[in-house]
Formats: sequence, structure tokens, C-alpha cells
Amino acid sequence: MVEDSQASPGDNLSPEDVSKSVSKFKTEIVKLNEKVNSMQEECKHLEYDVKPIYGTPIQVKKICKVCQMDLGFPTKEELKKAGY
Repeated sequence: MVEDSQASPGDNLSPEDVSKSVSKFKTEIVKLNEKVNSMQEECKHLEYDVKPIYGTPIQVKKICKVCQMDLGFPTKEELKKAGY
């Protein structure tokens, strides 16, 4: 989806080229995140997994199987059913 028409990172780019490319990529990321958010808002979240989310500290969260949205923390019953 994202096309990289610019030179690869190993090439000698001018500071202006780097700045333009970074700005372009950040704009594309914002647009893609907006699309993901829109799709997640429309999703019914009928099925979810209880998964560990690695970070500090590791947390166990409910994640929609369809749109991968974080649905929050599972209940004690949901944790037990998932084997935690």
C-alpha cells in the first residue's frame, strides 16, 4: 500500500529529501490509522481472544479477532476460561 519512491536509507539523501520523506510517511501513517480506527468503530466485536500484551508490565487484554481492537481487560471468569 505504501510505495517508497524515494531512495533507500543507505543512499545519500539531502536533509531536505529526508525531511520531505519523513513528513510524507507520517502523513500516510495518520491516514492509515484513521482508516483502521473507522473500521474498528464499525466492527461488532463479536469474538475476541484473551492475549498477553508485552510491555512493562505485561498485561492480559481482550483483543477483537476481526479488527484487532483492544477491548480492555478481561474479567476473572474470562481469564480462567482462557487458561490464565
